[in-house]
Amino acid sequence: MRIRLAMRIRPAALTAALMLAAGCRNSTPSLASAVPDGATAIGAIDLAAPVARYWPEFAAAGKDTVLVRHVLSHTAGLPTLEEPTTLADLYDWPTITARLAAQAPRWEPGTVAGYHAVTYGFLVGEIVRRVTGRSLGEFFAEEVAGPLGADFHIGLSAEHDHRVAPVIAPPSSPTVDRIVATALGGNPNPLIQADDGNTVAWRRAAIPSAGGFGNARSVGAVQSVLTGAGTVRGVRLLSAQGCARAWETQYHGEDRVLGGSMRYGMGYGLYGSSCGWGGWGGSLVMVDLDTGLTVSYVMNQMLDQGWLGDERALGIVMAAYDGLARQVAGHPAPSDSLSAHRHDGKSSQVPEARWNDAGHRSAADE
Repeated sequence: MRIRLAMRIRPAALTAALMLAAGCRNSTPSLASAVPDGATAIGAIDLAAPVARYWPEFAAAGKDTVLVRHVLSHTAGLPTLEEPTTLADLYDWPTITARLAAQAPRWEPGTVAGYHAVTYGFLVGEIVRRVTGRSLGEFFAEEVAGPLGADFHIGLSAEHDHRVAPVIAPPSSPTVDRIVATALGGNPNPLIQADDGNTVAWRRAAIPSAGGFGNARSVGAVQSVLTGAGTVRGVRLLSAQGCARAWETQYHGEDRVLGGSMRYGMGYGLYGSSCGWGGWGGSLVMVDLDTGLTVSYVMNQMLDQGWLGDERALGIVMAAYDGLARQVAGHPAPSDSLSAHRHDGKSSQVPEARWNDAGHRSAADE
């Protein structure tokens, strides 16, 4: 099975990993493990605690008041790197996290939101690393993807290289870092092109913000933890109370980077009874509590229809709801269908939507 590069679908991995590390899990066997300094791995992170409790160097330059929940809601004040940074620097985890630790916030933490397009993954990843002793990719693989059998990887080993479908970007597509820089009044730092995601260096670097490799099925499986009240495929990852924390509003107002009004929960954008996020080029994941439906879409052909999604993703979301409505009404969907995850572990038959732009299917990939 080919792996599609799911760029910037952060909740597919980052939030699940951090919420698990924060102990938003069932209270039965703790799975706590020892790390070199003797700290407890799982359950040690308080989302309302200062980041510096777990990452002492982070307190520099007035960041002692930045809380873990500020990081999850894009209100930490670190939407971009200030020190000149190259693409090669981005592949060096200690370099980037040291720069973020030394950097002053652009605003009073918790008071303003600005989409942390690249820095988000490094911030979340370093918190998890400090507490668990494992990189975010290792922690996610061992505690989330592995138990679920989800084919999603933060950083990719050489054995999977032949499975990757390369990203295809239209020449006119603006880079996400340039959009962020323009909104904040600066230059891209570093300059990231879509084609960079096709390089071996990018695959190995395990950049959490944009180095997730997977397919729509894997994203849907991980995100179904919320509609399943913490249980997916018979595996309990979070408690029901832990899942509910994702819907705790942390910020509601203008996002200085996106230029529009946003409501942020713990790691997700909130939209009524739904939550989710989109990615540069068209990828999307949407979780609906009312219907118990999780819909995910990833692609390798990027379009110029906005950097947080496009009509292909909207089409598959609407098709999923239509398929669910057919089931409720007792009318089966057409046989040539795709599947969306439901909270009861069943599959909702989703009529296949086809597009004439490049013949791409609009949901789970080959």
